[in-house]
Amino acid sequence: MEKNKTGKYLKYAIGEILLVVIGILIALSINNWNNKVQDEKLSNLYYQDLLLDVESDLEGLNYSINYSDRVMNSIDSLIEALQNKSYASVNQDTLQYAMNSYYRIPGWQFNLNTYKELESSGNLRYIGNSEIRSAITDYVNLIEGVAIVRERYTEDIISRAFYIDKYVFTKFSDNNELLSIIDFEGLANDQHLINYFARIAMRWVNNKLSFQGIDRQAKKIQETIISELEKLNK
Repeated sequence: MEKNKTGKYLKYAIGEILLVVIGILIALSINNWNNKVQDEKLSNLYYQDLLLDVESDLEGLNYSINYSDRVMNSIDSLIEALQNKSYASVNQDTLQYAMNSYYRIPGWQFNLNTYKELESSGNLRYIGNSEIRSAITDYVNLIEGVAIVRERYTEDIISRAFYIDKYVFTKFSDNNELLSIIDFEGLANDQHLINYFARIAMRWVNNKLSFQGIDRQAKKIQETIISELEKLNK
């Protein structure tokens, strides 16, 4: 009799333990599922924010590439006009543009807010796609490298501005606007200065190539993020 009771109690106890274990396993499974869903939501949001940052950068890069082209072309026109001494017959706006822009290498703050937030908060794990993480790291390194070169270019050009300044005179118009009067004849007779403009033109070529390199990397990131978002939202 006692043995039967003990056996029954033991069965009940084992059954209750199994129910508790099963309940715990179900709870853990639900918790893991909830965590996975929450992580996917956060990943989705971060990918969308990264995409917006990159698209903002692409707009700025497009402007800088086009601006570099315009400055390069105006400097080329200036060099040709000075070498041929045809500055009087060339479009004066183009020559003025070259003189006013040769030292203004474009630069702006790239939009890395989301990446910096992920990095500082230790949440880079939400960018589960290793290809995207690697591409963004390369992107940041490229931007930093170009920024250093741009700064050196700008410093060098500005430090040598006195070569050109002696041929540029400023005065106020009747409307109190500041006007620049350029001695193109003096410039045309200064071969050293013409050579210097040629070196500046090459720097603008390199500047444009740098922006194009960043642009290609940004587009690569853009395409990969769009692909990843499509997978997450299926």
